[in-house]
Amino acid sequence: MKNTTDTEKITTPKIKLPLLTIKDNVILPGIVLPVIAENSVSINMAEQAFNTDDRLIVCVSQKHTDETEPRARDLYRIGTLCYIMQLFRLPDGNIRVLLEGRSRIYIEKFQFSHTSGNAYIKPHNKEMDVFNLMSQALMRSVKTEFRKYLTINPALPEELFEAIKDQNSYNELFYYILSNTSLPFHKKQFIYEIDSMMKSLQNLFDALDHEIKLHELEKKIQGKVKDKIDKIQKEFFLQQQLNIINQELGISPEERNEWQLFKEKIDKLNLSPEAREKAESELKKFARIPINSPEYTVIYNYLNLLLELPWEDPVQNDIDIREARKILDDDHYGLEKVKERIIEYLAVLKLSKKIKGQIICLVGPPGVGKTSLGKSIGKALGREFVRLSLGGVRDEAEIRGHRRTYIGALPGVIIQSVKKAKVRNPLILMDEIDKLSKDFRGDPASALLEVLDPEQNNTFRDHYLDIGYDLSDVLFITTANTEQSIPQPLLDRME
Repeated sequence: MKNTTDTEKITTPKIKLPLLTIKDNVILPGIVLPVIAENSVSINMAEQAFNTDDRLIVCVSQKHTDETEPRARDLYRIGTLCYIMQLFRLPDGNIRVLLEGRSRIYIEKFQFSHTSGNAYIKPHNKEMDVFNLMSQALMRSVKTEFRKYLTINPALPEELFEAIKDQNSYNELFYYILSNTSLPFHKKQFIYEIDSMMKSLQNLFDALDHEIKLHELEKKIQGKVKDKIDKIQKEFFLQQQLNIINQELGISPEERNEWQLFKEKIDKLNLSPEAREKAESELKKFARIPINSPEYTVIYNYLNLLLELPWEDPVQNDIDIREARKILDDDHYGLEKVKERIIEYLAVLKLSKKIKGQIICLVGPPGVGKTSLGKSIGKALGREFVRLSLGGVRDEAEIRGHRRTYIGALPGVIIQSVKKAKVRNPLILMDEIDKLSKDFRGDPASALLEVLDPEQNNTFRDHYLDIGYDLSDVLFITTANTEQSIPQPLLDRME
């Protein structure tokens, strides 16, 4: 931590300096902190500042972390004048900047262009109102509260207290403690913006006290949960004893009725070897779990899904090309080239009996009949038709499903669509495939590659189902408003 005086007597002229915007954090005077510059303007300005003699740059936090190219309305006015100690370019094109906070400043004006961002600044030091017994008592209270805070926060080492144990500088104490808390960045920024040091220390004390009380409440809740778990375990052993007594008496417990229904379904269905092994394994667990246990519902829902999926070999309908042409002509006027290509596709499917080759993608603006064409194809083939909208899907788990370890886990939309169709060979229309997006939770387009590939989808593995399911008999058709937005690997699979 850099030594500064209590009133931060670092003179900063009212000048124009390069600007670096920061997400999810606040840089404070006297603190050294690494920062990743992601947007093009921040990258340009950091490199420009690093190549100057003084290496000074203005750092200010964004109000909203989802802004990729922030402008004046997206930024706070109170920031920090920083010195760039090191700068590294990362393989992804971003840069990592090691910054040392120098002084608190006020930004009077932002100036942006396509490639640059600057700030007109003036000093805005945080002043101590009075030096008396009250201020000394407040300093001691903040130190004591920070020490308690370190004991309840496992992410922070208790050794951090040693650096300020004998600290008498209000500014250094305030900035050091504020930077070494896990408070939300907007809360840190709020406290940082207060001009009065007494009010800043009081707000910092209140924030630490709030976090400590919150932790104590969480600990109390966890204790109650543990007691509840102990109670459930006790009920489990009692339930087991009751089951044994009922068996000896020849009386089945009430929950055994559902177990028996599942057992009959497993014996009756033509499950794959992997599915049968999984179903029997889950059924054994189901028999041992008391009815009021949370895991009871999880296994019940899983077995319900597994046994409601269609497992029987699909009935192969003979394709009547003349009838298919008639259905397309009755349902759609014009579109001769499109209908001709669909008829060719159906003719190949009639001869080969297996779905191979590229997936048909109907591209056109809204309202031209893409979805209704898909319905007509399903009618012509005599297949169950299921429409699946992909618009706005950004999480890979929506395609592959969530793992059952998560609360509220669900199977992916593909497995849900097959379950809805109740047959192994439905026609699934994937609507608006060009509106797929991706974020930190994964890329749904990569999951769709396996779904649409006839060489791979015979063992499609949904995370919720956790067994291979054969999708090779499903006929997939996609629609899009424009092909430019379709991810290239997906586009390569389509016609």
